[in-house]
Amino acid sequence: MREIKLKTYAGHEIAFTSDVEYDTKLILSVYGLDGSGKSRFAVTGPTKHGLVGIVPTDRKTRKTVLKTMDELGKKGRILMPKEDLVREVNPSRIGWSASSTDVEMEKKTKEHYRKHVDRVKEITWTLHAHKDVTLIGIDLFQQLYQDIKYAHYGRTEFTLKKINQKQFYKDTKEADQELIDFINSISDKHLVLTHKSRDEY
Repeated sequence: MREIKLKTYAGHEIAFTSDVEYDTKLILSVYGLDGSGKSRFAVTGPTKHGLVGIVPTDRKTRKTVLKTMDELGKKGRILMPKEDLVREVNPSRIGWSASSTDVEMEKKTKEHYRKHVDRVKEITWTLHAHKDVTLIGIDLFQQLYQDIKYAHYGRTEFTLKKINQKQFYKDTKEADQELIDFINSISDKHLVLTHKSRDEY
């Protein structure tokens, strides 16, 4: 290894080295129809020298993970939270009532989804902090992104930006940036991020 120190125009020394190494980490965005093997794929990650962490945001994830663990002999090599991180679909549990105004419902919706998103992120970061976890699978990652948008904008139409007299687009830059920052925060480990697709897409 060769190391040299170079001076900036301002006279500050900066160390450089010819011994350049880069530990490549994979970020895999996996698309597929229902039952195509998206959840299973994450479980097949390398576990000989480490563990795989699974973040279940879909109701089908746990069943698939447990079945695949048995088939591949990976018991004890896969970590999942005891609770599934599936979004709440019952409006009354979010805090809606028949007498709620649209403004009240949107406020309660944002608060509910913010708590849910923060919980998913907390569990993911906990897996990331585990020294033996080498791969993290978030199934479905698509679901997490939708929930982040609900946390920012509620479940009504997102803010519309005008392009010209006939064209508009939904402005989701705050949610997009939160998602990017979250991926960056865990990207020093292998990631499998699953998404559903449909025949007509």
